[in-house]
Amino acid sequence: MVSRPDIAFAVSKVSQYCSKPTKQHWEAVKHILRYLKNTTDLGITLGYDGEGSPQLAGSCDASFAGDTDFRFSHKTGLYIGGAKSHSGYIFWYGDSPLIWKSFRQGRVALSSTEAEIIALVGATTELCWLRDLIEWLQPGSLKGPTPMEQDNTSATHLVDKKTLTKRSKHYHKDYFFVTDKVEMGLITLRKQDTKLITSDLLTKALQRQDFYRHLNKLMANPEGTEIQSTRTSEVIQKPEEAEVQSTRAPEENQIAEDMYTALITRGDEIQINWDLTTTWKPKGLIL
Repeated sequence: MVSRPDIAFAVSKVSQYCSKPTKQHWEAVKHILRYLKNTTDLGITLGYDGEGSPQLAGSCDASFAGDTDFRFSHKTGLYIGGAKSHSGYIFWYGDSPLIWKSFRQGRVALSSTEAEIIALVGATTELCWLRDLIEWLQPGSLKGPTPMEQDNTSATHLVDKKTLTKRSKHYHKDYFFVTDKVEMGLITLRKQDTKLITSDLLTKALQRQDFYRHLNKLMANPEGTEIQSTRTSEVIQKPEEAEVQSTRAPEENQIAEDMYTALITRGDEIQINWDLTTTWKPKGLIL
């Protein structure tokens, strides 16, 4: 994890099941280890080729309500913890990825705008500490506010207008924290296309071509060539055509790899839903 931002999302997902893992979770962990075994030559690059002192730049994103897992509360008799969004951010210093994080948000967001604002709060708190650290090491080296790319138009307009609406006033604390840092000149938001925002890699499972496009922005191999998938086949099975194997009993099947699934865990019961998109087994990490 210290030098592998490409597995940050996958590790974040499987870490949620440490207290009560199942065989499927263990298979997902082995899947990550196989990926690492076949990509031992990848790493982040350190250095700066530009003029002047290197500057900070950030990327922040959130996948709205992407977490389909929930649990039963014995205290209230309710199902809780589902439909939470996943945040991810990364900061570069010059040309080098410096800090990144992928994590599930602590509360349920009611809109994609709210999920993006929550993600911005996490990224902004990290940025404040990072700017203080760099200024302590190299006083006066940072010039102007740090640009932060994100792909939600509503969130950008909300911060730029510096005003709340009826649909956003319930998360006013998060909103005012971000606008306060914008007003102080510590951060400036930049709208980026969803397909081009690098932090998308840290928020959800991606198609293989999208995964490797973002990977080439973060990491490099010793040859300096473009990183490509080692898979030769791009054929994706449909759910009804998937070959399944038994994990506990014939009626409890393990879905073949390279499939879009959603895992809902309730104690010892495991249910597979084909209608949802996986967030715990990134397709981009399949070899």
